[in-house]
Amino acid sequence: MGDSPRRLEISHSSSFTGLAGGDNPDEFVARFQTTKLSWKGKYERIFALSATRFCTIDPKDFDVTNSWSYQSFVSFELDLNDDHVFTLVLVGPKKEEQLKLRYKYRAYLLTEFLRLHTANAQTTSRPPPPLQCKATKLTRLGMERECILEIAPDGLVYKEVLPTSQSAAVLERFPYTDIDHITPVSNSTTGCVVGYYGRQTVFFTTDRSFLIGNMDKAAARVGLRLATRGKLTLEQVAADKPILDVAECIVQFPVQKFSRRHEKPERRILALVPSALLELDPTSLTVLTSIPLCSLFAVIRHPGSFQFELEFVHGTHQRLYSCRDRDGVLAALYDAVGTTSSDKSTLEISSTPSQTGLRLLPRFAVEDMTETSSFFGDSSIGACFLKRLAAVGKYTIGSGIRAGAAAGRGLVSIAAEFNANVPLAGIQYHTKRSIVLEALKPLVVQLQTVAACQPPAPRTAVTLLQCLCRIASSFYGFRELLHFPNVLDSLRLLIVAEDELTVFWTALLLQRVTMHTIVASAAAGVLP
Repeated sequence: MGDSPRRLEISHSSSFTGLAGGDNPDEFVARFQTTKLSWKGKYERIFALSATRFCTIDPKDFDVTNSWSYQSFVSFELDLNDDHVFTLVLVGPKKEEQLKLRYKYRAYLLTEFLRLHTANAQTTSRPPPPLQCKATKLTRLGMERECILEIAPDGLVYKEVLPTSQSAAVLERFPYTDIDHITPVSNSTTGCVVGYYGRQTVFFTTDRSFLIGNMDKAAARVGLRLATRGKLTLEQVAADKPILDVAECIVQFPVQKFSRRHEKPERRILALVPSALLELDPTSLTVLTSIPLCSLFAVIRHPGSFQFELEFVHGTHQRLYSCRDRDGVLAALYDAVGTTSSDKSTLEISSTPSQTGLRLLPRFAVEDMTETSSFFGDSSIGACFLKRLAAVGKYTIGSGIRAGAAAGRGLVSIAAEFNANVPLAGIQYHTKRSIVLEALKPLVVQLQTVAACQPPAPRTAVTLLQCLCRIASSFYGFRELLHFPNVLDSLRLLIVAEDELTVFWTALLLQRVTMHTIVASAAAGVLP
């Protein structure tokens, strides 16, 4: 694909901050595999969003083909004959221009676009007054809390006036794509129930019709229709709340929960049951939150503290906790997710937040191989990134110090993109031997370089180990990895590193190259 080290240094510096650090407003926060429709015909483009701009990228070489600021956005229109097509109307040099795209998850893309456009307008212009109403939230403990509900273009925004601030602060955001239903309470003239992420929250507002009506309009604007549950009473909502069954509880951990609402962390208990993680009030043991294990996307293990953070498949929210037995919590979650998931998926544990801007599919989406073949000309997204790793890999053994360093940074950047787009279960089992080998060569060299440094750079080491774990799950990855020179020496150094996550991922890689498991989808297949 023509990935030179210098071009990689430029193109990836704005999309990968896990190693470089810093905050770049032009970093991509979301990317989508779209089809551009124009008078020239139709062709594939990656539609990428940053905090300040949006652009289209050619998937053949990952070069930016067009770029616009959010100020150039005028409006958008949905195609009435195709649920996947929409048109952005933009300010051009002389007249308005149109960008017509097709995307399978159209509402999801438009929701993200409107969220970023709204946030950008807050800082660059005088935005119109928000559509909002005063309300009261009924908490899980039966207390009432005054709040403000804003009907934003992308979702329902929950605000509260905190003791430390004079204005209302945003505490939670519910994208319309993640709202299960909004239902008026039948035995209350002011109550309504908002269902989201499998939870139900009761709000009371004298502007109930205003709230529900404008939410319906905003959701319809992105092509969604909010469901309703017919008639719900307060008693039915209360009866639907989860209750702790002590007999089913596997293990409990006392934790502290951090949130914007409180200056100091609150005491909580995390209880693991067969299919969910329950957050309990330590006094009454009331279930405050029930988190289905299948909704967990990743766990962030913050270095140098007892803190850990839960990330979810849906939404952009996280939950931050602290526990003295933090690794006990993570071990329990890791085992529970691995044993209860239908597809035997594994919970990813990292030291930095997941980089959604590196992904080409939403977290909830499953790769469509036919679409990938049309888009990249490869059998899978994993194969596409393996080829990119191989392309830059030829520079890692170059003669110039500058070229070698640039190639190393580019290699690790592509490895991070690979990790973001390939599930931890690994690449396709029957990925071609030649593709696997060419990608392994530079990765093994880079791993040796990192392992030889004392101490090894934790983020770089973990990124490379995560990449190798995904490759080692395949037939040829498992068969060939340990045949490379110095691999075992590198693993011996990394397994005794000071960083616990480096040790964890080294152990996981050793497990995958010594205890090979054939995935179910490949069991009936024939090796290439």
